[in-house]
Amino acid sequence: MSINNQAAFDLALLHLLNQGHRCVSSSGRSLMRAPRGGKSAIGALIPDRLYVNSMEGKTAQQLLTANGPGFDQLREHWSGVTPSLLTELQDLHDRTGECLPSMFRDIVLAGGQRIARMFRLSTRMIQLWSAYRKLSGPRLPWRPAPVAPVVIENAVTGAWRNPANDGVSANHAGPTQPEPVTQLQPVAQIQPVTPTPPVAQIQPVAPTQPVAQAQPATQTQPVAQAQPVAQPQPITPPKSVIPPESVTKPAATAAEMHLTSTRNHSEATLEQLRLLEALFRPRNSGA
Repeated sequence: MSINNQAAFDLALLHLLNQGHRCVSSSGRSLMRAPRGGKSAIGALIPDRLYVNSMEGKTAQQLLTANGPGFDQLREHWSGVTPSLLTELQDLHDRTGECLPSMFRDIVLAGGQRIARMFRLSTRMIQLWSAYRKLSGPRLPWRPAPVAPVVIENAVTGAWRNPANDGVSANHAGPTQPEPVTQLQPVAQIQPVTPTPPVAQIQPVAPTQPVAQAQPATQTQPVAQAQPVAQPQPITPPKSVIPPESVTKPAATAAEMHLTSTRNHSEATLEQLRLLEALFRPRNSGA
């Protein structure tokens, strides 16, 4: 049964996207199929019943022209595929290089879009793969852990028995003695918690005493006036020395000084009278 261009494009692209890496040997040479199950873009288009080891190391053009067992059937299987499409798919695989799986898939998606435009193919399958890629995987249902059988005591015989052994057939080799069950130790009583003593109330802070006002400074006592220095007593001349007679002013000179002071006082009094008369004159004339 032969395939066409669309089927070959979808099979090769989906295989590379799911694989996430190239199919190469330890030396880096591209392989159709790796020992651990990896495949190249062309290797994914070769059915398992037609694959032979002699196909390794050949290009798509060489596979179409080679002779030998399996090659004739392979050409018949690829009869509906354009040879240039096979070459583009193999180049997309070989030129990706060594990279992380996420980057490898991005390169394959970009190359697939280019090849689809070249040969006018549909990209519906790789778009669906991109959509399913973002979905989370299946989740296993939650199952509770199996419960261990409970050993109970038979109230009639006083022996211990296991409910899991109740379904044992009667033709058993012999009665199985129950395993001794260790008795549970009584749980120590919980000591009551001693109540914590109440917290002592905080005593109110005593108000601070007002600061005493500063007493006014006492006035300094006035400094006592210095006592006048006693005038030295005149030295009494000896009797042998005759003191000079004091010069007395003539009486006429003292009389002239008294007359002058009286004249000056009279002139000041007359001047004051004239000023008062000048002040009251307009009032008297108006009246």
